[in-house]
Amino acid sequence: MELPAASKIFEGVFAKALVAINKPAGISSAQVVREVKNAFTKSAYFRPWLEEEQQRRMKEGIRQNKRRNSTHRKVEIKVGHGGTLDPGATGCLVIGIGNGTKQLTTFIESRKSYDTVVLFGAATDSYDKEGKVLAKAPFDHLTKAKVEKALEQFRGDIKQQPPIFSALKMDGAKLYEYARSGKEPPREIIARPAKVYHLEMMEWLEPGTHGHTWPTTQASDEEIAAGHKLLQLPKSAKDEPQLDEEMGIKRKRSMSPELVKSNKEQKLTANSSDTNTAKQINTTLEKPEDPPEQPPATRLTMHVGSGFYVRSLCHDLGKAVDSLALMASLVRTNQGPFTLGENVLAYEDLTAGEKVWQPKIQAALEKWSQRLASARSSDGDTKNAPEILKATETA
Repeated sequence: MELPAASKIFEGVFAKALVAINKPAGISSAQVVREVKNAFTKSAYFRPWLEEEQQRRMKEGIRQNKRRNSTHRKVEIKVGHGGTLDPGATGCLVIGIGNGTKQLTTFIESRKSYDTVVLFGAATDSYDKEGKVLAKAPFDHLTKAKVEKALEQFRGDIKQQPPIFSALKMDGAKLYEYARSGKEPPREIIARPAKVYHLEMMEWLEPGTHGHTWPTTQASDEEIAAGHKLLQLPKSAKDEPQLDEEMGIKRKRSMSPELVKSNKEQKLTANSSDTNTAKQINTTLEKPEDPPEQPPATRLTMHVGSGFYVRSLCHDLGKAVDSLALMASLVRTNQGPFTLGENVLAYEDLTAGEKVWQPKIQAALEKWSQRLASARSSDGDTKNAPEILKATETA
């Protein structure tokens, strides 16, 4: 295996190293970073830089009379990512290596492209299929034309309310921390400006033609009560339920377009002459012999600005068509100069071992180094990533 000179890594390729990895579903972005850091730190490819960095730190420590322990601390490859992907999402995750981590803020603020599947008829606390079902709504009235018409209001400059399950902070705590503890945020989550450069329906999926399903986990009564407030349901959706004599269960007075509470723990008291032995059983709004029809779904593609939440788009689109919706899948297809299927490394290559990932990482780092070199300014200084990103982003 050919190893690059330590000085080349430190002064050139490694100075502002950036690559992108295709994150699989089921793991967090932080876990990908840990895997990259562990693989690179143990590798022969990065050993010259690690040794040179260790010597540099020792010399610096001697000059500054630092304690021996601090100068002999284990040197590891510095790794970070340029924008979180939810555990259930897949696609382009930009990875900064070494001093390349200093450029990651630029990627967090850059435009991104996504493909997503919107599943209608239900809402969850997290706005996606990983959350708990808070409510259900009718979907028989939905058509491709109706949804395409509703998409018009989500193009250009829009206002978007972030989901409660997000890393935004309020009074020093992240919003998802309030959600996980069962507490409401101290204030209303304010809608923020967002930019949608392109939004298009790629496919309309009729009921029975796809494999997407609602989550099976139902929210508790307390979570549903809090969720109705956070979902900003119309007042009519909070009306007291009335008893359906035929089905013997509680349901909303109006099935459309208001939301139907989907708490599966509504109880039915069995008819019995002996009230002391009466039993309560769980039931749903559908009759047992009549399984619910699969809802329609749609696949969207979009190119959006910084701070955009695809989950919020899916949730808001459901309300815009007099129903509910959640995000069933998400793929980040592009971020800055990195595009899935072109210059994004497969995660499987990373886990396959150094013999597999080393030549691909080396090629990726050298390509990024060439990109930096081609963007040199007239005074000979290498431009930062922002100028490179401006040249690669499209409106």
